[in-house]
Amino acid sequence: MPAAKKEAGGAQGFFGMYTDLGSGGTFMKKDEKDFLIQNGITFKITGLQREEPDEFNKGGRWVAFCDVPNAETAEPEERKISFPIDTNVPTRDSMLAAMKEYFNNEEDAAPVEVKLTQPGRAILIVNANS
Repeated sequence: MPAAKKEAGGAQGFFGMYTDLGSGGTFMKKDEKDFLIQNGITFKITGLQREEPDEFNKGGRWVAFCDVPNAETAEPEERKISFPIDTNVPTRDSMLAAMKEYFNNEEDAAPVEVKLTQPGRAILIVNANS
């Protein structure tokens, strides 16, 4: 194996030059989602992506980038929430597909204000004003 060349960044090399652009926050955990549902707390979805199936995520998933109020300070925090695709919740899949189109096609698309509900086993996204 050839020896590594010394980079312009000095002894730190790649990581001396690398800037982390951020991950959109951490994923919400079950207890956090439960808190939002039980308290009817609204939050904003600021972006959405569809992830295709892979070795860890067999059916694919929607990943929503959100501004969610912190439980202690009420200040918005960047967080993510994911929803499996094609899991017998066609209304959620349909809404998320339409929301992705909205974010992709609307220049300067405004964040979408929502809240979570759980009428059965599935977590649904609804209009914050409903």
